[in-house]
Amino acid sequence: MRTALLPPRTADHHIARVEDRDARDAAVGTAPPVLGDAFAAPPADGVLGRLAAVGNGKVTRTGSPIEREPDPALQGYLADPTKHPEFGTYLDLMKRAGLDDRADEVFQMVLGAFGEHASPEANPELSKRNPSDWLVELTAYMDDALDIGGTTMALWSGGIDMSNYAFAKGYLPLEKTKLGGVLDSLKLHSSWALKAPLWNALSRAFVRHAGATVHIFVRSVQADSVLIAEEVPGLGELEALTGKPIATAWHAVYTDPDTKQHAEIDAGRNLVADFTYPTRVLAAAAIYDYNQGFPSGPKS
Repeated sequence: MRTALLPPRTADHHIARVEDRDARDAAVGTAPPVLGDAFAAPPADGVLGRLAAVGNGKVTRTGSPIEREPDPALQGYLADPTKHPEFGTYLDLMKRAGLDDRADEVFQMVLGAFGEHASPEANPELSKRNPSDWLVELTAYMDDALDIGGTTMALWSGGIDMSNYAFAKGYLPLEKTKLGGVLDSLKLHSSWALKAPLWNALSRAFVRHAGATVHIFVRSVQADSVLIAEEVPGLGELEALTGKPIATAWHAVYTDPDTKQHAEIDAGRNLVADFTYPTRVLAAAAIYDYNQGFPSGPKS
């Protein structure tokens, strides 16, 4: 039997949660932890900022960001999540993933976050980098469903097909975890402005499951991408917390525009089946060089 839907949140609950967050910020400060150079987020005007638009995979997970848009239907789904057009499909996916005992709660948490992020006047403190507490609770509640299960973690940037490419090579990206697989199979909402905080929160929680080595597949390098702004710094935080080093293996990927086949750029700027760099700067430089035509890339 499925569990009952959670009761709707009250204004008092939201105010209390905001006050709790303010109290935490006052107690611990808001400055990010000091991380090693390997994991610190780069300045926008640094080398990665200059290379940000380089690469032949500039498409993000869903394309260009979409501004918040009025959606009366969302209010209806918040009142009764079972009315969402994908609810039946979602339940089937959760059952196949072995997560059906928590299906109702998870769906309401996701829709609750959408509702808060869709109301910037009522929730001005929220953003894709500062998500609704619904999402904080969701990632804590479903942390086990983001586990990599003894496999090697994959992170990516430059288009969702990088996730599929990494998985085909034997690594596990977020979208292939139990919870990530369910949510990635659904549209949920038409606005990326509402879905971005969800995937940012999932990404932050996912990297906490990293093992000794993480493989990172990049077709383009964007300074404000989830990879660079959230996931890589998250690896540094995990390393600092556990005291165990995490090695990163960066794959600089090029996709043939005609065949759609992927290959990797080696140190000689040739396309090969597999090649890794120890740092993101070296991988970004390889992408830049190859796409600018050195020695015989696309411009030649």
